Amino acid sequence: MANVIKNFFTASDLAILQPYCRVRIEDMPALTDDTQTPLAPNFYNDALATVFHRLKKPLVEKNLNKTLNTTYVYWRYYGYGSKLDMHTDRPSCEWSITACVNKTDDWPLIIKGETVELGIGDALVYNGVADRHGRPGTYQGDGMAQIFMHYVDANGRFAHHSNDEYLKQTGSNYSVEDKELMPQNIDQT
Repeated sequence: MANVIKNFFTASDLAILQPYCRVRIEDMPALTDDTQTPLAPNFYNDALATVFHRLKKPLVEKNLNKTLNTTYVYWRYYGYGSKLDMHTDRPSCEWSITACVNKTDDWPLIIKGETVELGIGDALVYNGVADRHGRPGTYQGDGMAQIFMHYVDANGRFAHHSNDEYLKQTGSNYSVEDKELMPQNIDQT
């Protein structure tokens, strides 16, 4: 199940988020990125993103018709030449949102073989554990800010990942039980 929520971020939300993201990028002492997304700095559990993660939870719950617990949030800034290979996510990303804060060029998501282009303010809801997703080629624009909000079903098989506690307590993304519960065809790295 993957679907788009139009105007997930309202004009008022974007009036806060867009300049905030710009300031965070401008104030970075040097370009940092992660191994999954070259040329794309990211900010794990960023304070402002965390506020929106909590504020938007009822909207995500309504969309999925599930009771959710937050796990973690981060935002990423894709720059020219960034790439995002097809992948699945760790159990704490059971239910995920990718929301477009701003962009200078289109760069669709591919999820379960479907191409999805998000407008500024729109969000995609998907099962990050089961739904393979990524982006084709490399990003050709000057910048794209995306916020990723992750949740687990409060009564589900990955509930022990609430607030990203399993990772915080063990230093591991996967428990033995997770590996037994995960679909056979997904990445477990």
